[in-house]
Amino acid sequence: PTFINLDTASLKENQPKGAKVANIEVTDPDAGDTHTLGLAEDTEGWFEVKDDKDNKPALYLRKDGLDFETMSSKTIEFSLVAMDSKGAKFTMPQSIRVEDTNDAPTTIHVHAHEEKQGAMAPKVLASIPETAKVGAILGQLTVDDQDADQAHGFTILGDSPFAVEGSSLVLAKALDYETNARVSVVLVAYDTSESNPLTSKKQTFEFEVVDGADVPRDFKVVADSIIPEMSPAGTVVGTVEAVDQDMDDDFIIKILDTRSAFAVGKTSCSQVLGRGTVCSAQVTVS
Repeated sequence: PTFINLDTASLKENQPKGAKVANIEVTDPDAGDTHTLGLAEDTEGWFEVKDDKDNKPALYLRKDGLDFETMSSKTIEFSLVAMDSKGAKFTMPQSIRVEDTNDAPTTIHVHAHEEKQGAMAPKVLASIPETAKVGAILGQLTVDDQDADQAHGFTILGDSPFAVEGSSLVLAKALDYETNARVSVVLVAYDTSESNPLTSKKQTFEFEVVDGADVPRDFKVVADSIIPEMSPAGTVVGTVEAVDQDMDDDFIIKILDTRSAFAVGKTSCSQVLGRGTVCSAQVTVS
């Protein structure tokens, strides 16, 4: 044999173990001679030689981990040897250049939206107050990506109380500590390179909901539909009830209209498991 040729001079990074790298052709003055091919030298152990599906000799990746960014040399040097049917050997140095490709983002970060002297504080978002307003910016989204100066976009998978606006995580639905003490979101970060296919990273985040002071709600008035005229002041005509989800959080029921024909008596509260603080008071003629 006088020459060993590879039909490619380059290899894209991140190829998996077992990926075909190149076809191998041997030049030999003896027409019709057969050859056995192998590696004469491969210091880093990247390759192996074996027949492809057409029973033609080819070069394959022997292992994973071909990473352009971390390789000290972007060219892999090795040698191939060809032996003919009579045992004559020919060894030839080879080189393959590793090419950079569009790497996926590796990690998504959610930093709490806390402004300090006009700059964002690099604090991980771990908890959210249940009193946060819908539309509030909760955090800023960033990613780790081996490709320097890569632009990124973000989206959310599935049902979630959050939304993404640009690179901000925003509250889309009101939180309720009593219903869910923890909330989660599945974020997807994708790069926006126009020269390479879009590549993405999916990551799940879980946040603690911090209990806040709930406003009393679920007002219910039980009263007679007919109140006799000339009913004297103090006549009880019904009761009013309100519920506060917070346990041990008594409150007072009042009528704000000073011209009302009715008054509300002393508020009485009790703690009801599963409901919270339930308070009621009598409604009387004023």
